[in-house]
Amino acid sequence: MATVWSIKDLYAPQIAEDFYSHLLDTEGTTSGKIDAASSARALDRSLRKIQEKVGSDTERDFLTWVPYVHVGI
Repeated sequence: MATVWSIKDLYAPQIAEDFYSHLLDTEGTTSGKIDAASSARALDRSLRKIQEKVGSDTERDFLTWVPYVHVGI
């Protein structure tokens, strides 16, 4: 996971927490191991959660979650 430009400090910690929480969650149980194969899905879930919170109607809302990208498998 990375960002392509500046991000808002207000939401970055929540996105990171959700992202790593999803990576550690395998089939609904916390295994304690990072499942890197699920990183794209973890980022998607994290960003959808923020979208639900802030919306996506305005440019400001959009810029809250759109800078985050996943590159790789």
